[in-house]
Amino acid sequence: MTTCTLFPTVPSSPRDLKVRKVKSRSVMLCWERPEDMEGVFYGYNITYSCDGEQPKSEMVESKARVEYNVTVSTVLHDGAKSNENSTHVFTLPSSPRDLKVKKVKSRSVMLCWERPEHMEGVFYGYDITYSCDGEQPKSEMVESEASEITLSDLKPGVQYSFTIVTVSQGEGRSSGSLTHVCTKPAPPVNLKVEEVKTTSVTLCWERPVDMEGVYY
Repeated sequence: MTTCTLFPTVPSSPRDLKVRKVKSRSVMLCWERPEDMEGVFYGYNITYSCDGEQPKSEMVESKARVEYNVTVSTVLHDGAKSNENSTHVFTLPSSPRDLKVKKVKSRSVMLCWERPEHMEGVFYGYDITYSCDGEQPKSEMVESEASEITLSDLKPGVQYSFTIVTVSQGEGRSSGSLTHVCTKPAPPVNLKVEEVKTTSVTLCWERPVDMEGVYY
């Protein structure tokens, strides 16, 4: 009898650690995110010490969105510089790529897409919105690991618009990827042979369900 033991792999290291700013009582560090950590939830542990002191640690999360510190100052021709005015801004997540219709039925549509680029270490999901004429838009949320979804309870024989956006923690929403498709018509119901003669057959059926307002 063969037994198997599973061991989790070790996460990759942060890259290019640098000292960005030094003051008498503080130091600002910066680094680049670890490679090949897409879809993995992680954070950072920063440990620091000096001679004669016990090491200290700080835990920080990987950013839900990328935060930039923007600083503006006034500079004269002779180089004289005003005090700095700074603010923080979060970038928007990048969009899902290559949205396609994978399968179409009368009451369901399967969509597929590729993951957005440059989102390593960012916590995100997808918001899929869809609608047809005369109906309020509906929405489905799926996790970042997903790359396809089947949307059901659609009306047969009508054109739907589907939009997918990347949603990061907070209010960050990417621009949308859009596609259109017409669902297949519903089949006739209760097809029967009503009368049989030597050279003819009379058939009867009921109209397809939920095809009101659709020309067919």
